[in-house]
Amino acid sequence: MRCQLGVVFAILLFVLSPSHAYKEWNIHHFGIEEGLSFEIVRDIALSKDHSTVWIATWGGGVCGFEKGKWTYLRAEDGLSSDSIRTIFPVEGNGLWIGGIDGISFYDSHGIQLFTRKNTPGLPDDNVFIINDMGDGNLWLGTADGYVLATSSTYQLPGDRNWRVVMDPGISGGGSIRQIFFDQDGHIRVLSRTLGLFRLDGSEWKIEASLESVGNHSLRGACQAADGSLWIGGTPNLARTDGTGWQVFAEYNNIANWICPTPESGVWVGDDKGVGLFRDGEWKRLPFDSQEPDQFVEIIRYLPDESIWVGTRNGAYRVVPSCWRLHKTTADGKKITPNILIAEPDLPPLAVDEDNRFISYENRQWIPKGTLPEQPDYRGLLTQIRAGKFWIAGASHLYQITRDTLQIEGSIPIPENVLLRGINLSPEGVLWALAKEGVFRYSGEAWVPEPSDTKYVRAPAYCMEFSDDGSLWFGLQDRIEQWKDGKVIEHDLGQELDPNMSTPLRSIKQLSDHSLWMCSTPKGIAIYNGVNWDTLGVDEGLSSHLASYVYKALDGSMLVGYRTNGISQRHSPGYWSTFRSQDGIPAGQVSFIGESPEGRFWARIDVTGIVSYDPKTAPPQTLLKSFQGELNPGEDAEYSFTGFDLDYRTAPNEMVYSWRFVQRADVDQDSGWSPFQRLTQVKAPQLSPGEYVFQVRSGDKEGEIDPEPASVLVHVLPPVWRRAEVLIPGILLIVVGLLLGWLLIRKHRALEQSERRFRTLVEGVPSIPIQGFDKNRRTIFWNSASERLYGYQKEEVLGKQIETLFYDPEIRGQVPSMITDALKSGSPPPAGEVTVLKKDGEPVHVYSCFVIMKNKDGENELFCIDVDLTDRKRAEEERKHLDSLVQYSQKLESLGVLAGGIAHDFNNLLLGILGNAELALHELANTSPLRAYLNSICKAADRAADLTRQMLAFSGKGKFLVVNLNLNKVVESTLQLMGNTLPGNISIQTGLTEDLPLIHGDSSQMQQVVMNLVQNAIESISHSKPGNIIVRTGTGEYTARELSLSRLPDFPPPGRFVFLEVIDNGSGMNAEVEQKLFDPFFTTKFLGRGLGLPAVLGIIRGHHGAIFISSEVEKGSSIRLLFPVVKETQEAPKEAKACPAPKHRAGNPCILVVDDDESVREVARRMIEKMQFEVLLASDGIEAVETVRAQPDGFDCVLLDLSMPRMNGIQTMEIIQQINPNLPIILSSGFSEAEIRQQWQGSEGMSAFIQKPYLSSVLREKLLEILALSEPA
Repeated sequence: MRCQLGVVFAILLFVLSPSHAYKEWNIHHFGIEEGLSFEIVRDIALSKDHSTVWIATWGGGVCGFEKGKWTYLRAEDGLSSDSIRTIFPVEGNGLWIGGIDGISFYDSHGIQLFTRKNTPGLPDDNVFIINDMGDGNLWLGTADGYVLATSSTYQLPGDRNWRVVMDPGISGGGSIRQIFFDQDGHIRVLSRTLGLFRLDGSEWKIEASLESVGNHSLRGACQAADGSLWIGGTPNLARTDGTGWQVFAEYNNIANWICPTPESGVWVGDDKGVGLFRDGEWKRLPFDSQEPDQFVEIIRYLPDESIWVGTRNGAYRVVPSCWRLHKTTADGKKITPNILIAEPDLPPLAVDEDNRFISYENRQWIPKGTLPEQPDYRGLLTQIRAGKFWIAGASHLYQITRDTLQIEGSIPIPENVLLRGINLSPEGVLWALAKEGVFRYSGEAWVPEPSDTKYVRAPAYCMEFSDDGSLWFGLQDRIEQWKDGKVIEHDLGQELDPNMSTPLRSIKQLSDHSLWMCSTPKGIAIYNGVNWDTLGVDEGLSSHLASYVYKALDGSMLVGYRTNGISQRHSPGYWSTFRSQDGIPAGQVSFIGESPEGRFWARIDVTGIVSYDPKTAPPQTLLKSFQGELNPGEDAEYSFTGFDLDYRTAPNEMVYSWRFVQRADVDQDSGWSPFQRLTQVKAPQLSPGEYVFQVRSGDKEGEIDPEPASVLVHVLPPVWRRAEVLIPGILLIVVGLLLGWLLIRKHRALEQSERRFRTLVEGVPSIPIQGFDKNRRTIFWNSASERLYGYQKEEVLGKQIETLFYDPEIRGQVPSMITDALKSGSPPPAGEVTVLKKDGEPVHVYSCFVIMKNKDGENELFCIDVDLTDRKRAEEERKHLDSLVQYSQKLESLGVLAGGIAHDFNNLLLGILGNAELALHELANTSPLRAYLNSICKAADRAADLTRQMLAFSGKGKFLVVNLNLNKVVESTLQLMGNTLPGNISIQTGLTEDLPLIHGDSSQMQQVVMNLVQNAIESISHSKPGNIIVRTGTGEYTARELSLSRLPDFPPPGRFVFLEVIDNGSGMNAEVEQKLFDPFFTTKFLGRGLGLPAVLGIIRGHHGAIFISSEVEKGSSIRLLFPVVKETQEAPKEAKACPAPKHRAGNPCILVVDDDESVREVARRMIEKMQFEVLLASDGIEAVETVRAQPDGFDCVLLDLSMPRMNGIQTMEIIQQINPNLPIILSSGFSEAEIRQQWQGSEGMSAFIQKPYLSSVLREKLLEILALSEPA
């Protein structure tokens, strides 16, 4: 384990240097989008069987992550709450869970919950830390300063014993933040408020106090590998080696968690991210470039060589990159970047800075032998032939035995020759490639080749020996093949593409005898002895500039590039590319090979040697959305995702292959698409039947999910062929009946049978049938036709078909169509048609026509109809409901956005208004600056009005909800607007007397009336007389009537009060009416588009309904419904009675709690101006800790509602447990009514103040709460 951690530590240490343009690690973020239930992560642990990573969140319970899938444990499953601080796995895949108000034990038996209420002998259930002390017992540290011990395994609740190891009398009552064993076997406990304790026998001794380590409060502690102790807190970090505490004063952060490294350093998680102290230096780990300042809650080393970091923005998993850069030997010497031999039969070989051969064995480089001089800086060496190879030094070439690494001989490098490469033929002949051309060593001297004096020499770059005895050369300006004493020149421009050119970087013959030539502008040129071909970007390479190729033993192909990266072809069409983010440094890839254990190796010019150890875990494929039932031709989409269980492939680099296959053929491995980076596909056109959609993912290491994600897809037949639509069967039956009837008519002897069949056809209860003669006159009309169309048989017999059914617009087309059909004997095509009833109401039918001959041989036309009205109505209702759902989701998202913006905007306005008001108090009345500050205040007031409209739209703007008479609201509002009416407009009222009361906010109702009337005024042109009618009344409304409301949330049917505004203005077209309540939509030049959206939000908040009727150039009518107050309806809950104030000696002290610094500062200045004392807290947790430290130190708390980590309601409940008599004023950008309605527990507040507030309002609230008189 220590060796594994050392590898991870070395990798992470390298990444702290910003000078390298590549990574040696991969960092995966797990947030809400990736499946985490909540982003604040307090603890991380690995199950004992290493299958599941457990993540404790502060607000979302516990999440379990296993092979790309999530499981969740929440309060609804039996946990004490969703705010979890710590978790600890035990044998049997059990999990201990410590939360804010309970301890849970989870295993195969379920969840056991232990609280102070249900567990005798448990003194505290608010747990901060759980750790295993190695004796079968767990030790738990609590918020009130207890250290408890209990058995770690499953027991019946009644059998479990809770032993108090430390009580608040020793710990000082502060939370226990850490429990651990030191190297001497002592147990150490960190108390937040007192310091670090050590258990000496049965006695606790304090080893470090807050003062000795320079902190206000303590948060983390550990012992490093060198035995030194580390303590972190606010705002310093301290260390001791036993000779006294050294405080790092320059640190100045909140050291929240400290984790030792195997090399005597420590990782520190603080409010700025993760840092490393090692060898007296401090370095940062930039694990999130987009949000570098992460508040780190936890750092965990796991046995799989990964590090997990829990932050307030999710969890991060840090693992080694695919490729690793090799920099030093086992004894600390640098590895030179230019020599590498890697073949499948022996360990890899390289050279270090001391000219020693080094061999890679047991995951480290071991010295093996020494060269007589420094190798050539270009790294020139030959293939291994008969166990020997040659390597170029500065002046000589040396022959080396591969097994022993002994020097067998040397020859001088040719004088005045600039070597570019050396090669050894299968026969043992040594060749040199140089700027001056090709040379062969004869055994005594270097001989230029070929010997032909007419041969034009050129710089040589690469060489290969092919199986047919040919020698291939890549020269400066051409490619040559030397065979049987002849020189054959190959022109790539002629063989492949005019843009092909040289020089080549390498020529390699592969096991299939083909020659691969790199690098050309079109990629790799391939010659199989007969034909030429290319492999480029279109075929899967990431660049045309290839520099080296290697075919691995597993059949895959690796291609290195001249600039950066290596691609691997796992199968035809399936390529993946490794780049800088996978650990490959920038530079030309000059060699690729593999070692006996299957590790791939590559040499990067100048930069160094890298290796890659393929993992074997296949990826996991998950379907995200799919349809199991399709109509013919339906445009269905299937989306999916994949997860690399080795964490080496980012989600956006996964590739996928998919198929639709008939269910009977699912066992055949065929029909798969090529692997692509698509996460969504459309279903192809499929004939009716049963199919299986399957998709499998692949990672960049070539691993493919062996178990594709699958879903059964049923493609339905066309409507007219489905069992539930019986048209075909009905038509066959009816046609058979008609045939029988007509045949009987032709045979008078069977008149009785004819009458029987006629009675049968006429009496078919649900199938209308009509008959028409050659002149289109009605000759048959059964009872079902009477019911459907409203005509009695006597009314229609003898009348022509076009006078009965059809709309006047198409009536003229019917005679010719029917006449032609009767003449030709070919009936009109069957299909859906809309015809008219007797009363003019349209009806949808499916009509089928049959032509039969009567007894006189004349054609007669029979029409058989199936009533589709109910089906059409159901389809329309479904479409209407779908549109309402979409509109509801739209309103919901816009409402959440508007409410959130308004809430945050109110925080900003408090800073603006408060500071401006305070500045006005400081200025003399004659100061010219007062005018500017007054302008700021007015502008801020207008902005506050805008936020009130946004809150109204979000449905969160109600302030005081009472029983209202809507008539009085209308009268008072119209009276206010009376003097502002244009001269051409008059308003008439029709207010119903004795109107029932409604439950609502008076100011919001006034806003509704004003906005509707103002909208009506603005719709009326100045050039014509305008008339506006405002009416009220009551009515009973059914569910069907309410379903026509413009609001997606329908109130239950019943009695309602209505408010209706009618005008004779310009009216609206359908498009404008559809967008009428959209925020910021307006047809006015100077409008803001928030008036009517605010009306919509108010009506939603009052559980009402909206109906609109409008016609262009004729006017509009808007009717609003409000539920009538029921006699048994409960009155609004009143605020909790304010406890009698208990004043301390001296000035009152107010605790201000808000996560917004500007709000805290403004409130502080306002309160200090009242000559009160003020203390500030940045969030709920800090406030609780402050009150717990001084329970009687405050006279009142001014508490924000919306805060991270712990909201205002949770904070208020805990503070009231500590001091029930402490008054609490809750503050929010939302209204008091909204908070009382939406926030359970809000009734515990003593008073409420809405942001933005003025100092005079805050002063009045505080004096009222504290029962103080106004200072003189």
